Amino acid sequence: MSTLSRVDCTRLAWGALLTLRPDTVIRSCPGVPHTDNERAQAVLRVLGLRHLAQGVALSVTGRPAAVGVGVAADVLHAVSALGLARYSKRWRTGAVADFVLASAFAAAGALALTRQTRRAVLSAAVRNPTG
Repeated sequence: MSTLSRVDCTRLAWGALLTLRPDTVIRSCPGVPHTDNERAQAVLRVLGLRHLAQGVALSVTGRPAAVGVGVAADVLHAVSALGLARYSKRWRTGAVADFVLASAFAAAGALALTRQTRRAVLSAAVRNPTG
């Protein structure tokens, strides 16, 4: 098992909050309707479970392929949030917040992937300096 990065810990905490207290997240977004939000809470719980699963998978494996799949999931999440923000006035504020967070997770994953790739290349060069 690899050590947990700050991003992994943030993702796991965010996933736990979405899963266990989606009502708190909904109430914290200005402009988001606070009544009749059972469907919204269910959606946030599903997103929370996705973050928890991704956080556990990344912390257990830490392999570049897993990080790459995680980045792709975060990018797709960000794009879908952007689409929701574009077409739903009711959920725009929450969707924009979700877009920003998903984009931050994607960027952090891409940076981690770049570092892992650089380390792998340097390690291979040290092991086999003749190429």
